Amino acid sequence: MFKHSPVVVFRCLFITVLFLGLSGCANPIIVSEVQPDGSLEIMGPSPHFAETFESGHWIKSGEINPGMLIVTEQLAQRALLIPAGNQTFTILRPVDANLLSTPYLGWSWLVEHRDGEYQDVSVLIGFHAPPDAPEIASFASLPDAADATPANRAIEIRWATSALRRGDLSFPDTENGLPVYVIRGGRENIGRWWQENADLSALYARLWPGEEIARTRIVFVAINVGPNRKNSPTYIAKLRLFR
Repeated sequence: MFKHSPVVVFRCLFITVLFLGLSGCANPIIVSEVQPDGSLEIMGPSPHFAETFESGHWIKSGEINPGMLIVTEQLAQRALLIPAGNQTFTILRPVDANLLSTPYLGWSWLVEHRDGEYQDVSVLIGFHAPPDAPEIASFASLPDAADATPANRAIEIRWATSALRRGDLSFPDTENGLPVYVIRGGRENIGRWWQENADLSALYARLWPGEEIARTRIVFVAINVGPNRKNSPTYIAKLRLFR
């Protein structure tokens, strides 16, 4: 588990109160740990998702209206619906998982429509590098919710418009940007369910070569939602870490 100073603990509690908007005493942030089999369900389509979402397991930031996020069924699969709209927000789950022990991130998603370079729903993974790893510039583009975690490395996994970009791993264009990995692409792939499995350990090794993966930890998994979704609802299910 993470060890925080009283100042950081207070900050985390404050962020929880701010983002969750709970009345009275807010629940402290819950850091989810890996199960004995090496897996950790981040977000499943189970009916318990709503309870988990409001109990401190998730940090929410941005424009999330009550009832906006619901678990529904699309093409015979239960999933979280991220509706079309212009709201920008993030839902982030703090976790504590060794990167070498749980190197894979899996999920299913379905995109209904897409214009522009990228689908505006992406998956973010935050890491805490080994203590002796070099410092890097802070990621200004990380959502505010990430401040409640000890993340000092991050990757954004995206769906591109062009299928030819699948497998691309690009470094940020700006000093404070996030590295982007394209795991899916192509307008011909919209409207269908796709199962993804990303090797986080391999991506980390390519981005930050020489850092000791055995001492690197995954500290959050998040869904980041951009503003340009007028005709583009997205469904996500079965988001989990595993080995």
